[in-house]
Amino acid sequence: MPQRCNASTPNRIAGVLIIRFAVALAAVLLCCPSAAFVTPPVPPPTFAPHVGGQWGPVMAWPHIPVAMANLPDGRILAFSSNERSAFPATGDEYTHASVWDPKTGQIKLVPHPSHDLFCAAVVTLESGETMVMG
Repeated sequence: MPQRCNASTPNRIAGVLIIRFAVALAAVLLCCPSAAFVTPPVPPPTFAPHVGGQWGPVMAWPHIPVAMANLPDGRILAFSSNERSAFPATGDEYTHASVWDPKTGQIKLVPHPSHDLFCAAVVTLESGETMVMG
């Protein structure tokens, strides 16, 4: 015979608290809709390029860079999938990858021919090594 839950059941208490929180949040958002949005300042703040960075010219990239990693020496590792300019269309195990050196502007192709790294996770380890999981 199935057990019946009573009001002292921890899961039921947690459920009731979650429902109460959701109702309270909905009430706040309905009463104060501006609380749910951030209005940017007009005009937007400006910063010196050495503080806030700056946009540069658009670069021609050899593939769609789905993921990127900032390497310890300042170069950028970028990779996509098995297609250079589209989302994966086949199940081929291949990754278009490249390393960009912002000091020289050069892009070196470093493809990975035995695995498709589309939408992989990228982590820089404490040692400075880049770990890619996917």
